[in-house]
Amino acid sequence: MKLFEKLEGLAYNIGKFTADKLESAVDLVPERARPKARKALEIAKREAKKAFDKSTATRQFLENLGYRMALNGMSKAVMFFLTLWLTRVLSPDEFGLYSFTISTTMLLAILSTLGVPTAMMKVVPSQIKGNKKYLTKWLSNGLAVVTISSVVLFALLLFFKDYLAIFIFNKPEIGSAIVLIGMFTLVYSIAVFFDSFFISLKRNDLSLKSGILREVSKLFLIVLLVSVTFSYFGAVFGYVGGLLFFIIAAILNLGNYNVFFNDKLVTLYNLKTIIDYSKWFLVLGLSMTLLSRVDILMISIMMPIQYVGYYQVVTSIIASIVFLFPIGHISFPILSESKTARDLNIRWMKLIYFVLMISFVIVLPLVLLAKPLLDLLYPPLFAENGWLPLTVLSFLVPLKYLFWINSQRLIILDKKKLQLGLIIFAVGLNLLLDYITIPLFGLTGAAVSSVIALLASTLVGYSISNYLK
Repeated sequence: MKLFEKLEGLAYNIGKFTADKLESAVDLVPERARPKARKALEIAKREAKKAFDKSTATRQFLENLGYRMALNGMSKAVMFFLTLWLTRVLSPDEFGLYSFTISTTMLLAILSTLGVPTAMMKVVPSQIKGNKKYLTKWLSNGLAVVTISSVVLFALLLFFKDYLAIFIFNKPEIGSAIVLIGMFTLVYSIAVFFDSFFISLKRNDLSLKSGILREVSKLFLIVLLVSVTFSYFGAVFGYVGGLLFFIIAAILNLGNYNVFFNDKLVTLYNLKTIIDYSKWFLVLGLSMTLLSRVDILMISIMMPIQYVGYYQVVTSIIASIVFLFPIGHISFPILSESKTARDLNIRWMKLIYFVLMISFVIVLPLVLLAKPLLDLLYPPLFAENGWLPLTVLSFLVPLKYLFWINSQRLIILDKKKLQLGLIIFAVGLNLLLDYITIPLFGLTGAAVSSVIALLASTLVGYSISNYLK
C-alpha cells in the first residue's frame, strides 16, 4: 500500500508540473482561441483529479489489478521453484503422483464449489450497495453450499477409491492418493470461496495478505515435509497446510464484517437460491477447466503415472508464458469499449493481428529451444520425454489468445451459449483425439490432440463470428 501511495504522489507531482506548464502554454495560444483552450484545460484537470479519488472505478481497478498481479506473480514463482526442486528430490513416479493429485484436485474443485465463487463475484458487487445483511447471507449460505458439496465429494471418493483406482485409472496403487485428493479438494474449495469473496468486495488487498501467508507457508511446509522423507505425501500435506493458513488468515481478515452462521441466515431456501444463481457458472467453469486439464486426465488413465509428471512440467511452462503475456486481460476492456458492432469488429480484427505478431516472437524461440530449455531446468528423464510435447504445445500460446479474444467478443454480443458450445466442442474433440493418439504417440499425441482441438474450435468460432458481423 505504501508503495502505491508513493507512486501516486510521484504521478500527482508529474501531473501538477504538466498542468502548470500547460497553464503557461495557454498564454501562447492566439487570443481568440484562449477561452476554448482554458476550458479544455479545466476539464482535463477535473478528470485528472477524479482519477486520484479513491472512490473512482479507475482507482479501484488499478489497485485491485496491482494486488492480483502481485499475488499471481508470487504464486507462479513459488510453484516454479517447487517444481524445479521436486523433480530432483522425488522419483519420477512420486512426482507423477503429485502432479496427478494437483491436477485432479483443480478439476474436482469446480464440481465441489458448484460455481458459487464465480456467481458471487458477479452478483454480490452489483447488489450489495452497503447492505451488510445481503453480504452476510451470501457468505453464510455460499460457504455452506461449498462445504456441504466438498464433504459429499470427499465421502464419495473415500467410498469408491478402490473402484476408481482399479477400473477407471487401472492403477491399484493410487487408492490412497484418491483419498488425499478428496481432502485436498475440500480445503482448496473453501480457500477458493474466501478468495472470491474478497474479490467480490473489491478487497484484493485482503487476498494478497492472506495469499502471501499461503505461499510462504506452502513453500516452507513442502520443503520441510519432503526433506524429512515424507516424499509425495509431504508435498501434498505441505500444499494443504498452506491453504489452511490462507483460510485462517481469511477468517481473521473478515472480522470487520461480523459474519456468522445462524438459523435465520442459513436455510434450504437460501441454499437453493444460490445454487440457481451458480448453475451457469458451474457448467462454464467445468468446461473451461476440462479444456485445460483433459490431457492430464487422459494420460492419468492411459499411461504410467510418471508420465503425468513429465507432461505437467511441459504444460506449466506454457501456462507461465501465457501468464507473463496476459493478452486476455488487456483485450476484454478494449473490446468492451466498442460503441457499435462495426467498431467491435474493427477492434477484434486489430487484436487478432497483434496477437499473431506477438505470438510469433514468443513461439519461434520456444520451438527452437524446447530441448535445451528442458535440459537446463529439469532432470534428464523430463527433458527426454517432454521436449517434443513442448515443441508441439508451443502453438497453444497463439491459439489460446485467439480463442479468448473470440470468446470475449461473443460475450459482448451476448452469445454466452455459443461460447459454451465452442468450449464443449473443444473438450469433446480433445477427449476423442487423446483416446486415439495417446496409445500411438504417448505424450506427443496428447499435445497434438490439444493443438488440433483448440485450432478446430477457434476456426469454428472465427467462422461464426464472421457470420455475426
